[in-house]
Amino acid sequence: MSKQKLMDERHEILKQVYEDLTDELYAATLDEKKSEDDVEILRVMFDDIGFDVEEGAIGEFLFMPLISEEDEVQYFTSVLTIANVAVEENLPKLYEALSIINYVVPCGAFVYDRDNVLLAYKLTTPISMDLHGEDLSKQVNICMGNAVAITDKYCDLLLRINSGEIDIDHVIEQVNV
Repeated sequence: MSKQKLMDERHEILKQVYEDLTDELYAATLDEKKSEDDVEILRVMFDDIGFDVEEGAIGEFLFMPLISEEDEVQYFTSVLTIANVAVEENLPKLYEALSIINYVVPCGAFVYDRDNVLLAYKLTTPISMDLHGEDLSKQVNICMGNAVAITDKYCDLLLRINSGEIDIDHVIEQVNV
């Protein structure tokens, strides 16, 4: 299959996910490519993630660019941003909590980008180039579902550490390290 046909197929999958989410009343946008070097990004507002998250999380989902038609995998990336604020005096505890939680998550990682003041979860998954149609769509949905589920499970602990509401012992107790 040509590189363009592969990218068209991936566009249709992201478009279908977008339509499904907006049908379920999620706020979502699909930023289509403006140039050949661009990637399409599906952005979704999840207002039902976590227990204490008042603003929700912003999810960004995309297929990384193909390098050549001979690639055996293409990477699908999910990034869920759960906060864009950090309490400076709690950063050491936040970094420790990130390490503890990342030790137990089965895939992906929680990250803190100090330059952009973003707390997020990132999962990048290799997807076989042999997957097409419904099989590819199912795999993308599994990747997105995993990212949302892991974010949902741990974001409250990270936000509460960031705010100073809990300490590291509480994080350790909750994740059963």
